[in-house]
Amino acid sequence: MNEILYHFLSHLGWGMLATLPLVPPTRIGRTYYVVNSLCVMGLWITALALGSGGDLGQLNMWGAGATAALMLSFMIDPSISPRPALVFIGVALVLGAVGLYFDAVELVGDEFYTSLPFLLATAFSSSLLAGGTLVAMILGHFYLVTPGLSFGYLNRFVWVIGALLGVRLVLALVTVFAADLFKAPEGADKSLFFIDHLAFLLQRGLTIVALAVLLPMIVDCVRRGANQSATGLLYVASFLALMGEGVATYFVVAYQLPL
Repeated sequence: MNEILYHFLSHLGWGMLATLPLVPPTRIGRTYYVVNSLCVMGLWITALALGSGGDLGQLNMWGAGATAALMLSFMIDPSISPRPALVFIGVALVLGAVGLYFDAVELVGDEFYTSLPFLLATAFSSSLLAGGTLVAMILGHFYLVTPGLSFGYLNRFVWVIGALLGVRLVLALVTVFAADLFKAPEGADKSLFFIDHLAFLLQRGLTIVALAVLLPMIVDCVRRGANQSATGLLYVASFLALMGEGVATYFVVAYQLPL
């Protein structure tokens, strides 16, 4: 369980940080970056603790370096000096990406859907979808305290999330049909197989469908300028994304099935 949580939290933090610059720091101010960066640091520090098991010799140095670079960005106000702040954020993203790469290397198997390129595509798209949805929900609140903030930024997030959801759907379907996941193993109890296996697949599919239904509604709210309604729907979307990608992380770590 610790390994699953380690992967999920480190991926979620990276996805949040990677989608953060979709809103330029000069347009929204320092608080937006501070709030999200604190969330990312909390996720990464927790992931490091879970991954190392309290043993400093097992500490993920790439993750530790990424966290340190993000901490240094706190010394700079991105709304006043955006370039230096984004440099530190960029360093944290690169180090975090290298950490995700080595995490994927450990999960490589013999099948096509467990090849390194496929696992990397799954890991990064999953990170961006879960992290981006959470950041978009947080962004929705800033329209209440940032007069004149363009709704184009929130609209940009929604379209990025929609594109990522399409990528996740394609990758998941490739794994489902390539691994023939709807077929119970020979000799397996069918009722237990459904409870332990197909129920998780059903939940994974429902979160994707529910997100696909919510996104057009959010786009319509943004088009009307109803940021509170859009933010409320993004609460639901972020919950669905976290639940869906959490189950996906369980599958890839426990069973080498990148869904």
